Amino acid sequence: MTAQLPHPVTAPIPRYHSKTAFSIPLDQKDAIIRVSAYHRKDFDRAVTWFTPRKHSNGVTCLSTAFREPTTSLGDLDRLPLELINEICLQLDIVSLLYLRQTNARARHVINALHEYQIVTTHALDPLYALLRTRSASRVTLLGFYRLLCTQSCSLCKDQYGDLVYLPTWNRCCSNCVRSGAPELYLVTLTTVKRVLHLSKTSLAKLPAFTTLPGIYSMDERSYSSRTTIVPTQSALSAYSEENGGTGPGRDLLNKLHDRPVLTFMACCAIPSYNPQTHQIENGISCAGCQLALQDGISTGMGEWACDVRDMVYSRDGFLKHFVWCEQAQVLWLGSNNGTVEPPKLPYSCKKGGYFTPRE
Repeated sequence: MTAQLPHPVTAPIPRYHSKTAFSIPLDQKDAIIRVSAYHRKDFDRAVTWFTPRKHSNGVTCLSTAFREPTTSLGDLDRLPLELINEICLQLDIVSLLYLRQTNARARHVINALHEYQIVTTHALDPLYALLRTRSASRVTLLGFYRLLCTQSCSLCKDQYGDLVYLPTWNRCCSNCVRSGAPELYLVTLTTVKRVLHLSKTSLAKLPAFTTLPGIYSMDERSYSSRTTIVPTQSALSAYSEENGGTGPGRDLLNKLHDRPVLTFMACCAIPSYNPQTHQIENGISCAGCQLALQDGISTGMGEWACDVRDMVYSRDGFLKHFVWCEQAQVLWLGSNNGTVEPPKLPYSCKKGGYFTPRE
C-alpha cells in the first residue's frame, strides 16, 4: 500500500500526522477499520431515509416466491432463459416488479437474478426511495446494479460517493451535498412553470421528482408536505432548447432560487458492491480525526479540520489515510490489537455521528 498524506495536505502537521507512515499488517486491516473508523449514520439520516421496520415489512415481498410455479410466462417462456434474464435486466424497476407480480414463474425467474438479489438484499433504501418518489420508471435493474458496482462521487471524482442523487441516478458524496454543488441544485416544478414558461412537451421530459415527508439536512428539520422538484440544470437546458440555444437572463435566474434542503430530499444513502470480492461497503469516516478535533489538536486548522473529519472513505481509502493519521493510530494502539474498545474513542463515533435518535 502506498503511503500518502491525507488530502489536501502535503506537509505533515505535528500531532495530527504521524512522523512516519504506519505499517499495516495484512491480517490487521479489518481490525484497524473496526477500531479506528465508523459509519456516519447522521449523513444517512440527513437525506431520504427509511426505518429498519420498513425494511422488515418489505424484504419478504421482494425476495420470496411463496410457492412453486404452476403456470408459464406464456410466449416469453419460448425464449432461452439467458434471453429472458437479459430482458429482465433491461426493464425499469416499475415494469420489473409488475412482471414479477404476474405469477409464481415470473417471481422465480426474477428472484434468481444475481443483480436482483444484490439490490433487494443490500440496497433497500434507494429502492424504496425510487418507488415512493415516482422515479423508478427511469432506472433499469441493470442501471441500478451498475451504480452499486461503482464507488466514486460522479462530481468530485476523488471521494467515496456514499449517496445517490435520485433525479438523475448518479452517485455523489455527502460533501458535495453539504457544500451545495451546483450540479445538485433543484427547483420546484411550480417555480419552473411560473418563471421559464416551458411547453408541456418540455415539462414532461424533465426528470421530475416528488419529495417525501421526513427530517432532512444536518439541522434535522422536519417537512410534512410533498413537493415536485426538478434539477435546475435540466430546466435550464430545456429553456435553452426552446429558445434557440439562448439561456435565461439574470433576472430569470435569480427567480430560480435554490433551497439547499431540496438537495438533501433528492438524495439517499447507497452502498457499493464489489463483484470480484462480493464485499459490500457503506462508507466510513475517521474516528481519529474526530478525536483530533475533540482534543484541540486540529482546531487551529480552520474549516479544513471539520472537512477532513467529515470525509467519507472506502475501506482502501481509509487505510491510506490511516497510515498518516496519528490519532487514528492512537485509537488502534489503545485497543490491544482490536480486542478492547480504545479508552479515547469519542462518544460521537460510538453513536455514529450527531443526530437525534429515531425509530
